[in-house]
This record gives sequence, C-alpha cells and structure tokens, in this order.
Amino acid sequence: ENYTRDTKEAIQLIRSHAGCPSFTETGWEDVLRGNYVEFDEVAHELLGYEQITNQGQWVDAWGKFRRCVVFAFQGRNEELDTYFDHIQGLFSQTNPERM
Repeated sequence: ENYTRDTKEAIQLIRSHAGCPSFTETGWEDVLRGNYVEFDEVAHELLGYEQITNQGQWVDAWGKFRRCVVFAFQGRNEELDTYFDHIQGLFSQTNPERM
C-alpha cells in the first residue's frame, strides 16, 4: 500500500480497521512516510513519561511503535526484530546507572 499519496486519508483508513493500535497522529504520519519517530513524544503522549530515561521505558515506546509499523506494513517483522535486538545489545553494554 502506498500511504504517502494522502497520509491523512491513509491514517483515517487505518484507524477504521478493527484492532488498529493506539498511536499519536504525528507518529502515524511518520510511520507511514518512513520518517523518524520521536520516542519521547510517544512515551509522553501515550505512556505518561516526560521522556525516556531507561531501557524499560524505551521498550514500552518501542512496543507501541512496532505494533503500528506491523499493522501498516505486515512484512517488516524481521527488520524490526533485528533492530530491537541491536538496541537491546546497546543497552546491555551501557552502564545502567547512566540510563
């Protein structure tokens, strides 16, 4: 599906489907356009965090993001899993007291 032709209409179409995950308007626009999604905004608007400060909060925001991407683009599971594993590896290499 080419969502970039009319992103607003695409968001309305996606949200009309049963099981559509909750996500911010800006987040949906960025997902559909293939743009960077600001996880601090996702965490603030959907999860109540002021900003992401630790691995658990990042994983919460990632979960919201991932559900949206897979809902719109079913074929991206492997790519998302690979990225998640990479980021988890970075967290494991970081001193937890600095997070």
